[in-house]
Amino acid sequence: MANVSDKLAVLACPLGIVYMILAFAAAQQPSQASTPAPVLDTKGIAVSLFPYPYPGHVELFEGVDPDELTGSTSSTQHPFLQENILITSLVPDPAGNRFFYIDVYTNSIYRWDNVTTTLNDKTVSTINQTYKLYEGLSRAICKLDYDYVSGNIYWSDPLLHWIAVLPVDSDSTDGMKLLLTDDVDYVAAMALDTNSKQLFWVSSAYEDGKMERSNLYGEERQVIISSSIGFVDDMTLDMTDELLYWVDSHRMTVESAKYDGTERRVIRRLVGTEFTSIAVIGSSICLVNFDNYEMQCMFKASGDRYVYHSFYPSNPYAVGFFNPGVQITTLEDKCVNTACDHICINTKTQPKCLCKDGYTLEPNGKTCTLVNKLFESAVTLTNSTHICMIQLSSLSSSATNKPLRCEVTNATMNTRHIQAHVAKNLLYYTANGKDPASVNKTQLLRFDLRSQQHWVVVTDMEDPDDIAFDWVGEKMFSCHSKVNLVKVWDVVSGLSSIVYSDKYVAKVSELAIDPHRDNIFWIADTIDGLGIYVGTFSGATPVRLVSSGSLIKPTGLSFEYLDDSVCYIDSGRFYGVTVNGTQSGHRISVGDATKSLIYKNYAIWNSGKSTLKMSIYTLDTSVYTTTTTMGTINAMTLYSKEAQTAFLDPCKIGNGGCDDICLRQGQSVTCMCDFGRTLSANNRSCSAVPLTTNFMLMTDLLHDRIVQVSMDGTKVISLPINNLMTPAMARYGHHDDMLYWSEIGSKSIRRGSLDGTKNEKIMSVGGESYPDRFAIDFTINQIYFTVSHSKEFNRGYIAVMKPKRDKIESKILIPNLNFPGGIAIDPGKGYIYFNNHGSEVYIARADSDGGNIKTIVNFTRSGGTPLGMAIDYQNGVLYWADAYTDQDKIEYINLQTGTRSVLRTDMTSDAVDVVLSGIYLYYVGYNRHRIIKVNIQTKQLEDFMTDQPELGACDSTDIVPTANTQPNNTQCGSNNGMCSHYCFARPSGKKKCGCPDGLYLDQATQLTCTTAPPKCPTQIPNGDLNPGCSALSGTSCGYSCKSDKYMKNPDVNILTCTSSMFWDSPTDTLCIEKVCDTNMQDGSLVNCQGKSGESCTWTCPGTLVKKPLIEAVVCLSSGMWSTPLAELCVQMKKCTGAIPNGSLEGCTLAADRSCRVRCTSGYVPSVDFIHCLPDGVWDKDLKNVCEVAKVVTPEKQTAAVESSVTGLTAAVAIVVTLLVIVIALGVTFYFCRRRVFAADKQAVQGRYRASPNVYFNASDSRGEVPAQGFSNPTVQASNGEAMPNTNPLKMDQINLSDDPTKENMRIEGHYDIIKEGTPVAGAGGPHEVVNPLYSTVRPQEEVKFQNAEDVPEKPGYHRFN
Repeated sequence: MANVSDKLAVLACPLGIVYMILAFAAAQQPSQASTPAPVLDTKGIAVSLFPYPYPGHVELFEGVDPDELTGSTSSTQHPFLQENILITSLVPDPAGNRFFYIDVYTNSIYRWDNVTTTLNDKTVSTINQTYKLYEGLSRAICKLDYDYVSGNIYWSDPLLHWIAVLPVDSDSTDGMKLLLTDDVDYVAAMALDTNSKQLFWVSSAYEDGKMERSNLYGEERQVIISSSIGFVDDMTLDMTDELLYWVDSHRMTVESAKYDGTERRVIRRLVGTEFTSIAVIGSSICLVNFDNYEMQCMFKASGDRYVYHSFYPSNPYAVGFFNPGVQITTLEDKCVNTACDHICINTKTQPKCLCKDGYTLEPNGKTCTLVNKLFESAVTLTNSTHICMIQLSSLSSSATNKPLRCEVTNATMNTRHIQAHVAKNLLYYTANGKDPASVNKTQLLRFDLRSQQHWVVVTDMEDPDDIAFDWVGEKMFSCHSKVNLVKVWDVVSGLSSIVYSDKYVAKVSELAIDPHRDNIFWIADTIDGLGIYVGTFSGATPVRLVSSGSLIKPTGLSFEYLDDSVCYIDSGRFYGVTVNGTQSGHRISVGDATKSLIYKNYAIWNSGKSTLKMSIYTLDTSVYTTTTTMGTINAMTLYSKEAQTAFLDPCKIGNGGCDDICLRQGQSVTCMCDFGRTLSANNRSCSAVPLTTNFMLMTDLLHDRIVQVSMDGTKVISLPINNLMTPAMARYGHHDDMLYWSEIGSKSIRRGSLDGTKNEKIMSVGGESYPDRFAIDFTINQIYFTVSHSKEFNRGYIAVMKPKRDKIESKILIPNLNFPGGIAIDPGKGYIYFNNHGSEVYIARADSDGGNIKTIVNFTRSGGTPLGMAIDYQNGVLYWADAYTDQDKIEYINLQTGTRSVLRTDMTSDAVDVVLSGIYLYYVGYNRHRIIKVNIQTKQLEDFMTDQPELGACDSTDIVPTANTQPNNTQCGSNNGMCSHYCFARPSGKKKCGCPDGLYLDQATQLTCTTAPPKCPTQIPNGDLNPGCSALSGTSCGYSCKSDKYMKNPDVNILTCTSSMFWDSPTDTLCIEKVCDTNMQDGSLVNCQGKSGESCTWTCPGTLVKKPLIEAVVCLSSGMWSTPLAELCVQMKKCTGAIPNGSLEGCTLAADRSCRVRCTSGYVPSVDFIHCLPDGVWDKDLKNVCEVAKVVTPEKQTAAVESSVTGLTAAVAIVVTLLVIVIALGVTFYFCRRRVFAADKQAVQGRYRASPNVYFNASDSRGEVPAQGFSNPTVQASNGEAMPNTNPLKMDQINLSDDPTKENMRIEGHYDIIKEGTPVAGAGGPHEVVNPLYSTVRPQEEVKFQNAEDVPEKPGYHRFN
């Protein structure tokens, strides 16, 4: 659960402030009366929750067992506001009516007493019932358990690498005993059985993890499981059945085994799930999932989950059963009558006394005696006059001032360096002597912690810059920058010798040593520049580990034993480098520190003169500060048995000589073999003899294995292939008897022999991508494979490659996939089948070159997660494994009919891959620890293989040999189809060659590949490509045409070069001769080619006639006709109407035709002919064509003239009289109207500045310049209302019968509709409709009136004057 641990380290400090705020806020809430909770002394379930968004608390499901729990079961919250708790381990003690818990925020262990009193009486504060038992845990996820018979709590500390014990009723928080400190790396899970008196724990280092047991005082250690242990986050046990249960986040499993490690069983594997806590009672297991905010309970026997309980938005972490059933109350406590001074532990035979740290047990087995008045495990410091110790376990407590124990040195001044020899309880330090003869000399002194005595070891150490002690050989090393020396001193005789001198140690300043490998490390500024060097005790030629280019001002040199690296400080940052020179990079920031120590997973450094700081050396967070009262710290060292081991872990030296697993007991080594391998007679090497035929293959991506299974399912072999890195898929090469596999870890596809002697990389990808599934065309050894991107969608693809020894190359066939999850090929028909996951989930088919993709199964609506696929070549059926949300099944589709069916449903199996042979289908799943065999015809399971709990996530399977033989690739089988690289069989029966990415298919041969990229044609008829056009595939280019005779194709402006190396438009259609279009829709041109400058005539068919006044049309240089062809033929119109008193003779009434006039008797024609104009109107008024024939005598003519004069005079008089009357009436009307309508007119003019006759729509805001005769209507009044136009077009200026007038007004947007003589409602568009009777500035409002007088005078409506 490393990721959760990292989250805690980051969250713990800043959450403190949040907790205080939440606690204060909660304290301000008025108390409310509540019904007392039922007494919890019967049963209940307790879950700890982290503090977001509420303060951290324990949630109790009272009065229920796990099998009674449902998702809606109510619970009560019990906060610990004063503690700001982050409870990571919770242990109930029903008999004692209390809980024990670990709080990561304070790094402490607490006891919560009187649980039932707290629950039932809300006046009793939980705060007053909690007691701190121990402070000083590391920042890791420590685990806790309780021996309820002896009354001791045990806990494991992963970062401090120990298991400790403490009496729960101790009056002192420093009464703990380190029970196990050797070879207990990162113990994240621990449990004990009070009945059988056994302690169990798991040292988790992923693939090197192991499960051990001992008695309750840490002796009689035994490894019970050493294979296939990942990262165990928590464990518990069933004392009745003597079964262990644990959760493994690396293997994603819930597992169990007997106390001796036998009968191991995977109860359930939950992919992508990490459980932080497990509890068992009766038939139930309950687990907590921190990241998913939930608790799950399942049955121990089947692993079926029966309840989920969500705590969202809070994160649960630990679970425990408060139930007397978890404790056996008949056990006898023999410690009651044993007078142990400190700690008493019940054993299987008799009690055993232990002493807390710093004390030793006397021979009577009960009394404890103080070893020294300082600490047993501490950071040792010195100033000029004192030696002081701070207990190591206290450095991680939240208190700033830690307990400090000091002793006066034997010097008066200048104590500069200090070293320890823990095995002999000695300290070495340098100081100036007391007597006058040595006051200016640097002496080496020894201090015995037991006797409290000081001795001078070396009278003159020659003023060293630094010292380092070899506790194995009991020698002291010193460096001297003034004389460029590194020396070694015998601490018994005081004699010295030179180890290094001159150029290798010029300006040497600091030392560190590894006494188990006889290595010395130092900082020096030599002629080669500043560097960190490593040499040997014997003075062999040193090696520079870190060069000057990586250093500025290094200091604080120290050696770290966990991963054998040298640590140093440079420019305020803490760095590390391994002995072989591999830089570990920046670890933490340490400010102005000059001194550092490494203790297990922690770095300790000085900050200022008198302050120490400590942090996990890989994190910048969770820094603990200790302020001392001893003044300036001159030097510091570790006083710890764990830091000064007497021997080097033999398993760290060549894995102890073991092939697979090295187990250490003291200095002795026991070798064991990994799953599927056998220990040889020498008890060191492991062997696995591969099967050569009749076997199946499996990949175990969690444990980096490729496994063989015999066809009878009884023999399992882990193939001896070294350095596998998360193998995802393995396939046997039936064509070459080689093994092919893909590795997610190395992002490669490899091949090799079954015995591991051959192993080569044949393909790799970079970045965040990795190869996953693949299929081999055995005929031509051509591999099709899928690639996914670990972080982003739409970055996956399908590619093809051929194994080559000299280079790695491939070609992408199908790009832009999300997560392709499976692939199968049919070389005989030229098809690829693949599936893809993402926003759309489907199975598709494509040609083998990646073209013609077609979806054959779509899961987007129905749901599904198709993964591994296999083709039944003989019957034309595609099978696939579907791992969709616990509805796992094996499905198939008939490729001919498209019929889709389910072969087998296997819920919760997480099925991932299938393979076929004859009438059998075999499949594997993440939650199945074997290969499963199904009869395709009966759809029934066949006995094949038993569960193998050591297997991790089985990701693929294959069978050798197979009855489902792949069809031959006949199109490419002969000499690779003559293709130089890739040959693709296609459904059309015509193969196609292809080239690796970066090479190009030769355009001439279509067989070979060249480095020169192919181009589209660079010459185009009668034109040129634009300058700079590369004409490469995928590029787009413009073009131009030569001379004035040619023009660009108006339909093609840009050319794009396609992958087939042709332009997307034919080049002979790009530059066309400039001609006018001779296609005449209504009519036809006469003998016309449409060339530039050509003059053509035309004819019109049927009722159409030639447009008047135009004799011919001319083709212009622009390619346009002088008159559009569409306007040359117009509809032939006829004149209508009869001539009064006459008739027309010889006339068709057709347009542009003349007719003779004939008048009836008594009438004479005024004209001989009338002409029918093109628009169907006669050129003469028909009423006046035939006039009355008149006969006039002279006398009558004179009388007529006189009568005319008299009549004219009378008419003039009448006209003048009427004019005077009209003028008089007009003046009268003007003044009357001015008086009557003055107020209203003034109001209208005040709002709009004018009162025009016609208004345009105020909503027309296009901002265009109005056409001549029209006004822009977009002016706004000061009050925000639209103003009508101020230069209106009078209605009498509008010829409503004039179609061009109406069309122009419509185009300009001023009128949508104009209907003569009929009121029209407001239009439904952006423009207003004008009504001859009224106009409005309000669109969408319909008003109709018959007379102008009926139109109301109201805002927005105005009558025409």
